[in-house]
Amino acid sequence: MARKPYIGGHHVKLIHGGEEYFSLLLDLIRSASFTIQIHVYILQTDETGIAILDELVVAHNRGVKVFLLMDGFGSYHFDKVLFEKYKSKGIDLKYFHPFSYFNIGKIGRRLHHKVIVIDSKKLLLGGINISNKYHGTPTEKPWLDYAVLVEGSIASHTEKVCLQIWNRKYRNEPSMSHLLKQRSWEPMLVRMTQNDWFRQKNQIASAYKYMLDEAKKDIIIVASYFIPTRRLLKILIHSANKGVRVRIVLSRESDVAMLKGAITYLYQKLLRNNIEIYEYRTSILHAKVCIVDKEWTTIGSHNLNYLSEFFSIEMNIDILDKSFAENFTHELEEIIKTDCIKITKDEFHKSMAWYNKLMYWIQYKISSIIIHSLYFLNKK
Repeated sequence: MARKPYIGGHHVKLIHGGEEYFSLLLDLIRSASFTIQIHVYILQTDETGIAILDELVVAHNRGVKVFLLMDGFGSYHFDKVLFEKYKSKGIDLKYFHPFSYFNIGKIGRRLHHKVIVIDSKKLLLGGINISNKYHGTPTEKPWLDYAVLVEGSIASHTEKVCLQIWNRKYRNEPSMSHLLKQRSWEPMLVRMTQNDWFRQKNQIASAYKYMLDEAKKDIIIVASYFIPTRRLLKILIHSANKGVRVRIVLSRESDVAMLKGAITYLYQKLLRNNIEIYEYRTSILHAKVCIVDKEWTTIGSHNLNYLSEFFSIEMNIDILDKSFAENFTHELEEIIKTDCIKITKDEFHKSMAWYNKLMYWIQYKISSIIIHSLYFLNKK
């Protein structure tokens, strides 16, 4: 598969989860003049969600067309009364694959996007859902996550892709030929990539494999649910064994207990192959970020696991810019230094009793069985 080209002439800004992200999101909604396109996996009707929904109503009342697509499983607990309330107030609101026991075959095929497009000009894309736990509260810190604000022609292209999914006509991606003809090689070079394995879109997974395999000096991965495919794990190990420094930042605590055990099961293999592991301890880590050789960065919704690669519909932004990657690397290195605990090979072996290893192995195997079951259901 040919690699997707980069488009020049963009302005890209790194956005941190928490107050920075949600303040920006509200500002973007208030600035909209024509259209707002939102795709999100989880939208909860808590204080954060209601604030966003109310601002979308205000936008509609001044003549902005508002399209809001939520995943039917991730947003399953969205208040049904509020759904009808906001729909009646003018928000064009839909579920992607509404979840029901009669639709169990589609449980694994989820819209995992976290993307907002404003007036075809501004794109906010990352791994952040709309909920208090991503925003933070007076008593709880926000989950660690990132997004990017992109201004430039890629926003219009992304909006067209989102509309295809909205209309359920998303087999072929809109042409980028007009962007390629007009592109500038001025900074910053970006591309929007997708993963939708059932529709033969494997751009994110392919980009990861290619960039990790081509790495020369340094790989830093920040991953929330890190259970990579065998091929990706093999590439990571190969890169580490040829002298590339590979650092993986994971969460010390997880919102999915069984996945944390399955992830920990992989520690022994990673450590044995010179891969550095750091556990983030300040809050839950939910980010999906990778930087290679301080030149290439990818940020988005795609997790390094089987669900993202083979089931969910994912969207990332790849940024080919040395300055952006260097600054972001420096920030992540500060987080590693101040907010993480390094897992060493000796300490890990000493702390792991045989029954812990057995429990983690069982959790890893259960996760594998669930994945294979989802594959069977979705394929049918």
